[in-house]
Parts: sequence; structure tokens; C-alpha cells
Amino acid sequence: MELENYEDSVYTGRLKVYLTEIVSTKWQGDQPYKYAFLEFVIDENIEIPQDEKLTISESIDSSDLDPENIMIFATIFNSEKHEGFSFPPDKKPFDAYYVDAVDVTEIIKGGNLPPMVGIENPTIGYVHRFGRKRVSLLGKTILLGRTKIVANVTDDSSVEKVEFYINDKLMETITNPPYEWKLHKLTIGKKTITVKAYDDTGKTSNAKIDVLAFIKWKNPILKIFGI
Repeated sequence: MELENYEDSVYTGRLKVYLTEIVSTKWQGDQPYKYAFLEFVIDENIEIPQDEKLTISESIDSSDLDPENIMIFATIFNSEKHEGFSFPPDKKPFDAYYVDAVDVTEIIKGGNLPPMVGIENPTIGYVHRFGRKRVSLLGKTILLGRTKIVANVTDDSSVEKVEFYINDKLMETITNPPYEWKLHKLTIGKKTITVKAYDDTGKTSNAKIDVLAFIKWKNPILKIFGI
């Protein structure tokens, strides 16, 4: 990376280089998510004399990364500190630093991306009772009774299949939309629901949510009458 100072004085600031996934492949949440932060490649103070250049290089272990799904953001923050407020005009002050330069690049432009995955139902922070929902006063996602798990899955080519897991145990595999599965078996306590999608090239992504579940077995007698 090459930085050049065109000003008539020494430039001081902080360089931050962010490694991100274009499509987030593993995350905790409901809607599909893009540009998830993975790690800092560079995070250091810099000083560039007038009319001079600064060259910085850094290497990372990319053996577990998909180069087609990686984007790098480079940002230079000015060293001059300003006061900002989370709730203007004067509440929750914090130190703010202006951005002087930004650059972004894809490792492989136009590459094949993994599928985008989200969980539309259950909704995080709601109590779900037999298909109806209301805001949870505890802030937790609570399932009372049989609950339909609905996945939102798209891909830049095509979706091969979608798997539904409860605490890492495979419960159902769906190969055609809609990507839905009804959780109706005995399930009590803290559980993690995971939706894992595969595209037609074998790339995968998943989304997961934590829930409190209170689901009993369906009564066989009621099942006869379709209740």
C-alpha cells in the first residue's frame, strides 16, 4: 500500500485496514448480512513528511478464507481529535476523528459468492405463540408451541439445498423454495436454530439465532382431527 502526502506540512493520522466478507457466511442474526468485519489487517499510527510517500505492506493467513468473497477497506483517520455526541446536541460525548481518505478493493472482482442467508421467522426479540408474535418484555426470542422456521436464501447462481439445525443436529433438508420447516417435536430450554445454505458450487453460508423453546409433542388424538 502506498500513501502520498500532497500537503505543505507533515501529515499524521491513523491507518486502519479492514478485512471483510462481501457476504457474511457465519453470523448471529435475522436478515442476510453483507460486509461483515473479520479482522484488522493494519491498525497503526502513520506520519508522512511533506511531498513524500509512505509504503506499508502486511500479510495475513488466508488459508481459511474464500478469496472470491473478500473485500478490503482502507481508511485514514486524521489525528486531530473532535468531540462528538451519540445523541446530539449534547448527550453521550465521545472522541471523534475525521476521515481523510478511503479506498476499497475486492480480492477477485466479479467472483462467485456464497449464498446469502437470513432467518425471517422467528423474529429476534419476540414471543412466538402458535404463529402469533408480540414483543418480548425480556428481550429474548421465545417459542411457545409449534413454530414455522422460515429462511430467506438467495444466491448469485442458484441454491442447491437448505438445512435446518437445532443445536447442531440436522433436523430437515429442503431443496426447493419456500425454505421453511415446522419445529413441532418436543423442544424445551435454550436452543440455537441454524439455517445452512449451499449453492450449486458447494459454497455455504449460515445464519443462527438463540431461542428459549417450550414445545410439546403433538397429541396423536388431535392429529387425527387435523388440529
